[in-house]
Amino acid sequence: MTAHPKEITRLLGLCTVVALPKVAEVGSARSNAAVAATFFTRPRTRALTLLGAFCLAAAVAVLLTLLNRDAGLLGMTRSAIETKVGRAVMVDINIEPAVTFYCVTGTYEPVTYDHDGHWFHGKPTPLGGNTAGPCGQHAENLVVMYDAKDRVMAAGYLTNHGNTYDRGWSDFLDRLILGRPEGELFGGATDVDIPGVTVEDGPHAMRLTTGETHVVFETVAGGARMANILFAAPHDVKNDWLGLLSDQVIWGR
Repeated sequence: MTAHPKEITRLLGLCTVVALPKVAEVGSARSNAAVAATFFTRPRTRALTLLGAFCLAAAVAVLLTLLNRDAGLLGMTRSAIETKVGRAVMVDINIEPAVTFYCVTGTYEPVTYDHDGHWFHGKPTPLGGNTAGPCGQHAENLVVMYDAKDRVMAAGYLTNHGNTYDRGWSDFLDRLILGRPEGELFGGATDVDIPGVTVEDGPHAMRLTTGETHVVFETVAGGARMANILFAAPHDVKNDWLGLLSDQVIWGR
């Protein structure tokens, strides 16, 4: 999670100056009660007090916005997700629990593999065109599964195998789902076997050092389709996501 201490401190400092005007005069012999009564009945003071309260509320709103922007999606409520990425564009009820689709926009730096051991960095380019589903060519699809408490238990994206050779694109979506931790997102991850899910020639999984489980579902049918899914907890991992790879409601759009 990325903090922005300078901006927040500057805003809070300004609010403090506005919200706390001078309330007593040097050498005043009046009682504290009299000073307070006079202070809160002055029109200018009332206006400053209201302005200060508004400013402090704005500072809190800015802080919450920054924290929400850099937070990962796993564990978020449905309302928080819609605040962060917008309203859902489609719900696929063929999967249990149902899978909700969102459209994600932005720019990323392509890092492509040439199949000869080299990675090449490209210029920033808009997202779009790699994932499958209902979003347009300038937006990528984010798939989310909610638990019974309406919190995100899993999130990921669907694509064809060839698109994963753009590591910059996949890193953008992985960071959106996991947040913005320091260092490599998958550094230290270990391969794991999950009974009923992972098989030798099918879905494979890895456990991240931060506790999440990353599962890649793939099939050679229909253009080597892939589902890259991050689960909040190991016990949430299910092979129901395989249905996404053959659902014509998604791939036929």
